Amino acid sequence: MRVRARLDHALPLFPASRLEYPFPLLATILAVEAVLLTSCVLIRQSLIDRTLERRDHLELQINLLAEREATQSLRMLQRFAKKLDVEDIEDGSPDELASETSVDQIAQDLRDRQDEEAKQ
Repeated sequence: MRVRARLDHALPLFPASRLEYPFPLLATILAVEAVLLTSCVLIRQSLIDRTLERRDHLELQINLLAEREATQSLRMLQRFAKKLDVEDIEDGSPDELASETSVDQIAQDLRDRQDEEAKQ
């Protein structure tokens, strides 16, 4: 009883008798709600991450197909130019563009760049 009287005297706006029943229950309800909301947000973020990964993979596949088609088109144009005796520009870049792109080499270059950026 002495502790309650001291709390009532020290905190006149919030007597200890008022801090008993509903407030611990409300605090528990708020804590459970916070846990549930956090769980929902994390689940949603996980779903968004999976969707973004699928979209990135699809975009990579489309870009690889487009690059392959562009390479084939450039090779056909080079054959047409050779057959029609059209002079080629002497910078050598059409031969580089018409060569097949190694996906493994591109992936390795990207990994190397990420490793270098991580070190810095």
